[in-house]
Amino acid sequence: MAVAAPLIAVQSFRWSLESDRWQGRANTIKAAHEAAAKDLGEPAVNRRVCRELWTKVVPGILDDFDCPNLIRLFAGRPLFVANGEKDPNCPIEGARLAFAAAEEAFAKAGAKDKLDVRVAEGVAHKVTDEHRAAAVAFCVRWLKADGK
Repeated sequence: MAVAAPLIAVQSFRWSLESDRWQGRANTIKAAHEAAAKDLGEPAVNRRVCRELWTKVVPGILDDFDCPNLIRLFAGRPLFVANGEKDPNCPIEGARLAFAAAEEAFAKAGAKDKLDVRVAEGVAHKVTDEHRAAAVAFCVRWLKADGK
């Protein structure tokens, strides 16, 4: 992969469960979570339901494959990340764990200039026009042969 630009997609699933902020993500695929609750004998979607469903769909999503761990793998390659400060699906506190992991990995790789992290203040789960334009410009820049 030459360049990546995850928009309103970076978070820590583990953090969201540990911090009781799983509701936004669970509501994005509500029917699946409700079916899992029923299968587990739970009266409603709860933390246990999310944990069981998420780890079944993506084994390791709360550990090795949680975003703060995976995002490090981009180090050295251009990465643009944008999130909304008020995003219920990707709570900013969990997203900041991933940002920090990326910043550390890019610094170690001597590639700080290839990481661009942006947060839209007061914005929920929405790609802003500003972030969309910045992401396109970032990709165009880094997809050029010389990266300049």
